[in-house]
Amino acid sequence: MGNRAGVGEYGSGVGKDLITITAMAEEYGLRVGGAGRRPHGDVQGKKQQKRRGEIAEALFLAKMAMMGYAVATPWGDSERYDAIVDTGSRLLRVQVKSAHRVSANAGGGYHVRAHGHLRKSYRACEIDLLVAYVVPEDAWYVFPPAAFEKMKSMRLFPLVGKKRSKFEDYREGWGWFE
Repeated sequence: MGNRAGVGEYGSGVGKDLITITAMAEEYGLRVGGAGRRPHGDVQGKKQQKRRGEIAEALFLAKMAMMGYAVATPWGDSERYDAIVDTGSRLLRVQVKSAHRVSANAGGGYHVRAHGHLRKSYRACEIDLLVAYVVPEDAWYVFPPAAFEKMKSMRLFPLVGKKRSKFEDYREGWGWFE
C-alpha cells in the first residue's frame, strides 16, 4: 500500500479521516457504500433513526479521541447521556444528537432535538453538554444546557450565506471541554 495523505495524521475534521479509511478499504477491494443490497438496510430510511444516532455517536467518540480526550460510553442506553469525556480535570456527561437532512419545515435549516424520547428537555443535572453534528455540512455544535433551557429543539443554519441561527456561536465550541 502506498503512503496516502492523512494516514496516521489527525486532521481537523473527522470527514477527512473517514474518506481516508474508505479509500483504504476500496484499495483492498472492500466495497464501501455504493449501489446494491446493504445488510442492514439504507441508513437514510425513515426507520433508521437509531442507527443514524449510533453513527453520530461513533463519529463523536472518534473526534474526541483524535483531540486527545479519553472517552467512554455508559452501559446500555438508559442514561440521559451518550458519552463520558475525561478532560483531565473532570468527567463530562455528553448527549450526542445529529441532523442528516434539511428540515422540511418552512425556513429550512437542520432540526436538532434538545430532548430524549420522553420529550422532556435535557437539564443541567442530567447532562453537562449537548453536542450536535450536522452530517451533510460536517458541522459540530457544542451546547451547555443553559443554551437550550426549556426548548424542545433547535434549528441550525451552518451554510454560509443562508439564514444565521442564534446558535452559531456554539459552532465548533470545543472550548466547553476545557
